[in-house]
Amino acid sequence: MEKSHDIQLSQEKDEHGKQFVISTDGTTTFGRMESESGLADVPIKLSEGIITNPATKEGYGLVHIEARHGEEIRNAGFISVVDFVEEVAKNYEIIREGNERDGYKTYILQLTDKNNNTLMVELSADETYWNINTAGIFRTSYGAKKKVVYNRHATDKQSAETVEASLSEE
Repeated sequence: MEKSHDIQLSQEKDEHGKQFVISTDGTTTFGRMESESGLADVPIKLSEGIITNPATKEGYGLVHIEARHGEEIRNAGFISVVDFVEEVAKNYEIIREGNERDGYKTYILQLTDKNNNTLMVELSADETYWNINTAGIFRTSYGAKKKVVYNRHATDKQSAETVEASLSEE
């Protein structure tokens, strides 16, 4: 949480023509989907995004996250939305099924401390990257009823649900 950097955009663009944000390592990759999850093992990227409804701040990407959740992210101790996204994208513990959006499946990446630090991702149409739709700091109950797709702490002998139950009891 100690790092911070000015927001820089790459020349590389997402499938909607919006530039990707550059991460602290100088690339557009903020993390990677674990191959063990059974999901596409491709980079997790953050686009500058767009706000599609100014009244509700709906949209996707950095501008949406900043408008809707930026203050709560900084109040939780993160220097910036970009730092928060990178922290969760690199260190998420649990992947859950999200809702369908326009016929596309979304997934919830969670890194839990006293909250669920959460990214919502969706695979790009060409399946070359996971786009971060939104992100935020949510109650630990957030997404609890959603199916666990992958748990980094599960072993072969222990199902993700079993680990989830023991973690929630701690």
